[in-house]
Amino acid sequence: MMKCDSSAVFEGKPILKGVACGPLYFYEEESVFLSEDFSTPVNVEKEIEKYGRAILITKKELSILLKRLRDLKDQESVAIFEAHLMILEDPFFTHQVEQDIDQNKSSALNSLKKNLDLVVTALEASEDPFFKDRIVDMKDLSMRIALHLHGMEPKIPAEFHGAVVCMKEVTPSMAAQAALKGVRGFITLKGSSASHTSVVLKSRAIPHVILDKISFLAAYQGKELLLDGKKGVIFVEPSIDLKLSYQQQDAQGCPVLASKNWVDTLDGKSISVFSTFDGVEYSKELKNGVGLYRTEFILLHDREVAFCEERQILLYQSIIEDVQPHKVVFRLFDLGGDKNFLHDFSEKTKHLRSIRYLFARSEILELQIRSLVQAATGKILEILIPYVTSSEEVLEVRQEIDSVLKSLESDCLVRLGAMIETRLTSKVLDQILEQVDFIAIGTNDLTQSLIEIHRDSPDFCSYQPDLFKTIGQVIEGANKWQKPVSVCGEIVSNPIFTELLIGLGATDFSCSFHEIPQVKKRIAAVSFDEARTLVHAVFGAKNSEEVKNLLSKNFVKTVA
Repeated sequence: MMKCDSSAVFEGKPILKGVACGPLYFYEEESVFLSEDFSTPVNVEKEIEKYGRAILITKKELSILLKRLRDLKDQESVAIFEAHLMILEDPFFTHQVEQDIDQNKSSALNSLKKNLDLVVTALEASEDPFFKDRIVDMKDLSMRIALHLHGMEPKIPAEFHGAVVCMKEVTPSMAAQAALKGVRGFITLKGSSASHTSVVLKSRAIPHVILDKISFLAAYQGKELLLDGKKGVIFVEPSIDLKLSYQQQDAQGCPVLASKNWVDTLDGKSISVFSTFDGVEYSKELKNGVGLYRTEFILLHDREVAFCEERQILLYQSIIEDVQPHKVVFRLFDLGGDKNFLHDFSEKTKHLRSIRYLFARSEILELQIRSLVQAATGKILEILIPYVTSSEEVLEVRQEIDSVLKSLESDCLVRLGAMIETRLTSKVLDQILEQVDFIAIGTNDLTQSLIEIHRDSPDFCSYQPDLFKTIGQVIEGANKWQKPVSVCGEIVSNPIFTELLIGLGATDFSCSFHEIPQVKKRIAAVSFDEARTLVHAVFGAKNSEEVKNLLSKNFVKTVA
């Protein structure tokens, strides 16, 4: 330990580069394999049934996590958790444990622990790095299963949000969930730069340092840390000068001086750029405004939030306070279809999605609106309705909002928007625009509806001429009604599409905060007039391949 520009400095081993600032959260994980009373008789059938149920729930959890990672285009992490699903089919998990329960009249938990120890001992005898990773994977999955045997869910503590976390070891699934929770960095006792955990953390740009004696950090619980993952150095309570030196390097994860949420093109056209937020993964870019808060992803980690007004209020208040005076656009829970985050398998809702699902589950819709209104007391509240297809849907939500405002006697000013995610006739679009304060174009679902191919399919393609014509028509309609319009989705986060979207008239972008610097850089390098020329060329393309070639050549030419 040294002292320099901080109250204490620790030197560790760098695993993943990057810099993170945040309070230290020293996390001591409790063992899920507690000693049990062997004198108590075991009901073998019930234990085997309980074990099978725990395996099934674990598989479902991994499937949900995989869906989230695929949405984030995190292919390396996807590969790891697809492998986890395959490991669950290993005889160790499928037969060995059940056989031990039956033969030894042992509880499911004890049999799982005993067999895990045997497998770990065998794998540890090998020097092959593949088997070292396999140990971590087996422990990771066994911990999940054990929690379900206890009737518990694997949850990341709320304190992970915005923190530098110190713990003995990070498993791949904890790394993935912590990233979604908004963790800023990790300090651990164990780990390697080639592990599955590192692959997950690297994909989310989360720095990681190994320290021989993490117990020394326990005394600094809650203190601000500056973690330099490139040098392996940990500063406790860093000085202002030290933080400024890192700010000047624009270090990832370290709070920096506020930047603009708009950029001018070469010919002076202003384009606003806001973050898309999933409710858990934090970034400094959020300080400049949130163009799309996808509130349903909160439920991916804890579906009980949908039914708890207090917890929703706190969640919404925290982001409003963090982002003010800039805007936060809250999209109502976009549930149903492939987002069955509430595990709702009723006949009433199985074919419903988005706002129609919320109408069928009116108690969820009302509670969310009540929570949002209370979180935004005395402020402007922007609410976005997902997947709107008619003005009647807007009117129904508007009536619900008015009812809540009246019952709460709230002074909150609500601006209501509609998310356009499917092709609409000019008449229907006009009817919607007449009723709303703003609109947003969801390009992911819009593409899916136009080509009738699910966005998780390898055949999904965003270079559709019809997609850009439809976006242009919606923007033109919004301009006619003088209603603000934003564009969001994967293409907004990809700089290859930036000039085309500007040419289509888009002036408000919502994109992944990881891509904001590149998108801003691209905006500053193009002109509106040239962007309009690109639009005419794309509109003349016969198919997606021609569009892809046009955009690729244009991108290479302008960045060269």
